[in-house]
Amino acid sequence: MGQTKPSHRPVAGCTEAQLAAVSPPRPGLRQPASYRPPPPGVVVARPAWKVTSIRTAHGPKPLSVHVGDCTMDDYGRGISRDEARRLITEGVEPCPYCSPENALGMTG
Repeated sequence: MGQTKPSHRPVAGCTEAQLAAVSPPRPGLRQPASYRPPPPGVVVARPAWKVTSIRTAHGPKPLSVHVGDCTMDDYGRGISRDEARRLITEGVEPCPYCSPENALGMTG
């Protein structure tokens, strides 16, 4: 007699956690370590200033400058205070929500 293959259909009444506990891990579905949240108790330092950029054929092009804790930009690169001031004076748009130019004392 032949063996039967296990069913891969959802089981009624089981939660995701119960199914995950009995199903084998599937390769390729784990997030890279850089995307996983830090372990409990670990404090991650945020940059004081950050810049959002886009990729171009000639390298990254800055789009907007943000205060470090601005929630409108989650993927910006951390920059120094001096670089934030320089980018704004060179014409890079300051974020309209966090107003980094005010925090930098650049408004007249």
